[in-house]
Amino acid sequence: MKRSTLLWTAIIILFLLNAGTLGFLLTRPGAPGQGPEDGHRRFDAQVVETLSLSPDQIAQFERMKRAHHEEMLRLDEATSAPFAQYFGLLQQTPGNLDAKDSLQQVIAALYAKRMDITYRHFAELKAICTPAQQQQFDRLIPSLMQVMSTGEKNMPPPRRKR
Repeated sequence: MKRSTLLWTAIIILFLLNAGTLGFLLTRPGAPGQGPEDGHRRFDAQVVETLSLSPDQIAQFERMKRAHHEEMLRLDEATSAPFAQYFGLLQQTPGNLDAKDSLQQVIAALYAKRMDITYRHFAELKAICTPAQQQQFDRLIPSLMQVMSTGEKNMPPPRRKR
């Protein structure tokens, strides 16, 4: 085999290995394009498409999303201290049941507030829809419930503003 043929074969093999590695890294769970933010973008696109929102409605929806996001960030901040205190009780030898129960109630109230904020957000979205769009809104409810249940099961740490 000629030296140039051997080098070209090695280059092609290395290229294929690199392409395969990149393909694996980009398609595995948790890869870029598959995180929670991307899931929210896909859901937002589904909302716009399902409801056939007008440009004005899309602008209103974007403002409502920003306001909702800000409220959720504030709520995340409010939740982090009681959450840390609750699990900090595990460090105490005899468990303080009164403190545990009290913190559970605080955390439950904050989660109820989270649900209420999101419910109001989507009620506001429905309110800006035409009667025809409001009929299509019902098609979004299963996806909305999925987004909400996923968010509740996988509570991320509070995010800081960038």
